[in-house]
Amino acid sequence: KYKVSKLLGRGGSAIVVHAALLQEKRSIADVAIKLIYAAAGESFSESDKRKLRREAAAIAKVSSPHVVSLRHHVLTDMVCCLVMEHLDGESLDRLLEQAGAGNPAMSEATALSCLKDVLKGLQAIHLHDLVHRDVKPGNIIAAVPLQGEIRYVLIDFGIVELTEAADADGRTTTTRTTVAVVGTPQYMSPEAISDPQNANRKTDLYSLGVTMYHLVSGVLPHEGTNFMTISAAILRDSARPLIERRCCSTAFSCLVEQAMRKDSEDR
Repeated sequence: KYKVSKLLGRGGSAIVVHAALLQEKRSIADVAIKLIYAAAGESFSESDKRKLRREAAAIAKVSSPHVVSLRHHVLTDMVCCLVMEHLDGESLDRLLEQAGAGNPAMSEATALSCLKDVLKGLQAIHLHDLVHRDVKPGNIIAAVPLQGEIRYVLIDFGIVELTEAADADGRTTTTRTTVAVVGTPQYMSPEAISDPQNANRKTDLYSLGVTMYHLVSGVLPHEGTNFMTISAAILRDSARPLIERRCCSTAFSCLVEQAMRKDSEDR
């Protein structure tokens, strides 16, 4: 049914490949397939299946041009995968790599276009009582259309939190699941570190603010050598304002600063 052509990305527990959907041996559509790893010679655990089912349920709930769409998912003892739309473009962390450490990857005008698109995607996610919890450059694709403007799209719902958790049949419950400290440390909000059980939509706004800061300045607002030192800096220190780095306007600097307020109620 699918013909795999190339590797698109690799993470700690999954790979993403580009594939063609075949019909009568002819390619009729491009897709991206996220395949979860299993230990060699072992079948997938119920925990593996539950995690992928949760991600599939989250993506399936949301309909937005700024959130990757799901075609279907496969959950068996030997195969766990998501089949999603293929986005022709690059992730924003690739743009940061190309710019080089300490160099801006985007102009303010481009960053504003990105910000608007990602906010639309987050609005669609939050309307369904979901929190992405891992907004960062690597989870945003600058999708290049055949015509028109670049479309920025949120991907990777692997650690999404469903405040209404869907079961295998799509039914929902209102019990919030226990949540561990998860995410990419440099982009995590103070509450995601200190009180992950109560992460909410403002948590995603903080991470988006950090993402904008990184893209227009080329540096992260808080750094460290490990999770503990990064977390301590996020909880304790205020980020140097972007305006002092001479990389954007005062208005944009204030916008990012407000998104990154330590108290979520101030964002």
